[in-house]
Amino acid sequence: MKPFLLISILFVYYPTYSQSVSNNFTELFRKSYYEGFKGLMPLRQHWLLLSESKNVEDLEALSYGLDAIISMYEVTDSLNYLDDAIRLVNNNIGNAEVTNRIKGNRFVYKDNYRGWIEHGKDSTSGIFRREVVLDEAYFYQYVCRLLRVIDRREKLFEKRRYRKFFRETLDFVETNIWEKWVRRGIRDSKDPYYFLLLSRTHMASHWAYIAAELYFLSDKKEPKASYLNFVNTYNNNLESNFHKYGKYISWNQTWDSKKHTTPIIQDVSHGNLVVSYIVEAYDLGLWKDFDAIERTINTLKDKLWDSARCLFRDNIDGTTILSGPLLGDVGSFQSDGFVKLTRYDKSLFQIYEKFIECSKYLTAWYQYGQLFAGLALSEKILSGKLN
Repeated sequence: MKPFLLISILFVYYPTYSQSVSNNFTELFRKSYYEGFKGLMPLRQHWLLLSESKNVEDLEALSYGLDAIISMYEVTDSLNYLDDAIRLVNNNIGNAEVTNRIKGNRFVYKDNYRGWIEHGKDSTSGIFRREVVLDEAYFYQYVCRLLRVIDRREKLFEKRRYRKFFRETLDFVETNIWEKWVRRGIRDSKDPYYFLLLSRTHMASHWAYIAAELYFLSDKKEPKASYLNFVNTYNNNLESNFHKYGKYISWNQTWDSKKHTTPIIQDVSHGNLVVSYIVEAYDLGLWKDFDAIERTINTLKDKLWDSARCLFRDNIDGTTILSGPLLGDVGSFQSDGFVKLTRYDKSLFQIYEKFIECSKYLTAWYQYGQLFAGLALSEKILSGKLN
């Protein structure tokens, strides 16, 4: 156990929460997980099937499930959820292969590290039969979150099977996720952040979250310094990209802090990832700007939520995509980040209750599971009863 990790969360500010909401989110998740929701298969079955896939593209959808299941373990303390989360991770790691031995791997940087490739049939795709850095980072940010949850609980760590999972998985992440992509960046461009910082705020947020978690989880001196350095680099770049106005906030999806125009403004769907990072890093004590969190809450309530149409607008500045197949769809994926803001403002529960009641986007990407779990966890946090 690492006591500093426990101490670091004691200084996180959460408002008190006493008002109950009408939905029982814990029960909504349980039913959708074991029985199904709106005619869809049970989430447990859906996510277990995804975890058995060797296709790296499935890691993004699987990450929603892992995040949700971890939340429900924190809410209920049920080892059934914890063991399912571990099973998802073990299934995925079990499918990892040494990359220069993966049959058909067309990725130019294959080496002796382990990984996965895309197994689709579209040979015109830019990721056809290649490794995909973003899919790996998307999933393994939540693997790191799972390790943190185990690390915080001494009673879990006393059990050999959880201690073994923690140590073996941490080693896998540090070696075959972080070290792999850092060394590939150095090989390609003599830049350790080449595959980490990338060209988008949301792409880099996965790596910032991984680094934030690993900083506390790792006991290796040199890697710990590199984790913290990347967190600070990302934080500084993101702060420079923020446009704070009135009581609101917006930012570009690119690392261009000078232009805040619709073509490059952060879309809400990918903005989830930035918001998720900020919330989780704040809880870890590595994000200090609570003003940015408050402004994002105000932006969500006043700029993004459209109660009359029961959707969230598409871009962080409150604009909407005006044409094409994504009209109105982009903003209403909320479960992977924005919903975490309910940890700080209980009035947001009213918005999400309405969204659950009337939105046609609730089942997109099976987001309802992660949404229910996130709301249940926020209730637990705000009640002051989270372990």
